[in-house]
Amino acid sequence: MVSELVFQALLAVQVADLALMI
Repeated sequence: MVSELVFQALLAVQVADLALMI
């Protein structure tokens, strides 16, 4: 589903943001 893809994208953004903060 599209919502699943959006959730995956948001999760990836969160992980990337954390990685950049470190």
